[in-house]
Amino acid sequence: MDAGLDEAERAKRRLERRGGSFVQGELDEVDAAAMRTRRQPRQSLDRHSGPLPQLVKPFWVEANSGRYDRNSYYGKSPSYLKSNLSQLRGQIQAQNANLSGIDANGWSDLYQSLQSVLPQPPVFTGVLASGPLVPVAGTTYLGEYINPNGTGQTAAGTLAFEQSLGRTLAYDLHFYGFKENFPGKLEADDLARGRLPIEAWNCGDTDANVAAGADDAIINAKAAALKSFGHPIMVRWFWEANLDDTNDPPRLQCYDPNTDLPKGYFSPAEYIAAWRHIHQLFVNAGATNVIWLWCTANAHGGPSQYFPGDDVVDWVGYDDYDDFNVSMDKTFFISQNELSQFQEKPMMITETGAQAPAQSVFLTGAAGVLKNNYPWVRAIGYLDSKGSHQDWVLSQTGLSLFKTWAADPYMSAMPTLGVILSGAYGTRSVP
Repeated sequence: MDAGLDEAERAKRRLERRGGSFVQGELDEVDAAAMRTRRQPRQSLDRHSGPLPQLVKPFWVEANSGRYDRNSYYGKSPSYLKSNLSQLRGQIQAQNANLSGIDANGWSDLYQSLQSVLPQPPVFTGVLASGPLVPVAGTTYLGEYINPNGTGQTAAGTLAFEQSLGRTLAYDLHFYGFKENFPGKLEADDLARGRLPIEAWNCGDTDANVAAGADDAIINAKAAALKSFGHPIMVRWFWEANLDDTNDPPRLQCYDPNTDLPKGYFSPAEYIAAWRHIHQLFVNAGATNVIWLWCTANAHGGPSQYFPGDDVVDWVGYDDYDDFNVSMDKTFFISQNELSQFQEKPMMITETGAQAPAQSVFLTGAAGVLKNNYPWVRAIGYLDSKGSHQDWVLSQTGLSLFKTWAADPYMSAMPTLGVILSGAYGTRSVP
C-alpha cells in the first residue's frame, strides 16, 4: 500500500505501474463488423459520463452460447463469428499492424489469439494489500455456495459438503433481493462454524432513485439489521453491475432508459452515486462491522469505470466462470489483466465454476495457479450449483479434485470473526 497518499495520487501511481492505461473490448452492437474498444484512465472513473473514447487495441471476443446466452456477453454468437471471421480478422490486423498471431480459423481461435494483445502475465506490484479480514501472507480463503439441486441453500447442505471435504470453508455466499430480510439463520450458522458470510444484496430500484434517497427506509433498515449481527459480515451490493443484465428479471426493475446507458447497460455515474449513498447511510447507522466488497463480472463492458472509490470499498472482487472449458489460469487471465490495477485492495474471485466435462482441467493444480500466477487474489469461492444459466455442480471427479484443492496449505486461511477491523474508516471495533 502507498500509505499516506490521497485518492488522486494513489490512482496516479496505479496507472504508472501499468503504463498509464488499461484496455477492454467488445463487439459493437450497432455496427456488427466493427471492433470497438475503450480506454478509460483511472482518474476519470469516479464521475465519468458520456461516450468512452476508442482504443486501437481490442483484446477479447467471447462468443459462448451458454451463460447469458441472449447477449453472449458481447452480443455475438459462435455462428455470427464463424460467418464473419474474414472481416473481423482483417479489421484486427489493420488495427494492430505490429501484432503477430492473428490467424483465426474458428471463433475459439479468434478468442485465443486476441489474448496476445495483453501483457504476459498480469503485473504483480510485489506488495500484498492490507484491509479488513485479509488472510496472512502465504494463505488464501476458499469459499463456496452449495446448492447442487437448485432448490435453495441450506445450512445442512453446506455442512454436509464441508464434512465430505473434511474441513470448514472460509466464506459462505448468500443471495438476497433488495427488500429481503437478512441476516438470519444461515448467517448465524456461518458465525457458529467460523465462516465469513458474504451477502449478495441485489438492486431493487434504479440507481438514480437510490442516490436521490427514495429507498432510504429500506437501506436504513438493512444497515440496522447488519449492525445488529455484531460480527464481521461482507456485503456486495448490486454485484456484476457492468453486465447488460436487464434480461435477468430482478435487474430489469433497476434499469432506467432515461438515466442509464443504451442497450441495457447501467450508468457508471448513477451506480457510483447509489453505492456511495448506501455506504454513507451505513456509516451514519454505525454499521462498522460491514465489509464492503465491490464485485464485477469478469472484464465485460469496462468494469473499472464502475469502481465507487477507494474510500468506500474494502475488497475488490469479480465473478468469472470457465465458459470455454479451459484451465483456471486461462479463465482468469483476461479479468486479471483488467483488474490487477486494483492491487491496493485485497482481491477476491467471489464466484467461479466449471461444467462437469471441464472440471478436471479447471481444478487440477488450482492452488498453484493462484499462488504462482495471481498472488494478489486473497479469496476465491466455488459455486456448486446449477445456477440460472449453466450447471457448475461438482462431478465425482470434480469433487475429488476440489478436496485436493481444499487440502492444500495455501487454501487454509480462515477468518477471525472477533477482530479489530482497520480500513478507510479508521479503526472499527468488532465483538
